Amino acid sequence: MLADQVLKSKTKHELNSKPFSSLLECAILEHFETQSFSGFDALTFVRDTFGVSMSESTVYSTLYLMERDGALNGYTNGSKRIFNVTDWGKFSLEALSLKVDIDTFISKTPGTPSF
Repeated sequence: MLADQVLKSKTKHELNSKPFSSLLECAILEHFETQSFSGFDALTFVRDTFGVSMSESTVYSTLYLMERDGALNGYTNGSKRIFNVTDWGKFSLEALSLKVDIDTFISKTPGTPSF
């Protein structure tokens, strides 16, 4: 019982720190929720929406981390990497919008044991 509580607490802590800890990640998920996009599209979106010029390495590394964490699905199309927001990414965005109970969110986290 105590082990379950510790694991649940640890999982909540990890969810608070990743995968969607940055505003950039949330903005990307929200904006591209229903459409495919490239890294260049994400760079353009950030620049045009927020008036911020981010380095390519910052945006691309964020996209790859989001893909690794399961929020994005990426595939190669010629010389471009194209991304789509996954169901997990959409669900995570909903959870961060407080539309989903945190315990439900944790139970659907990939790799998290059921409690």
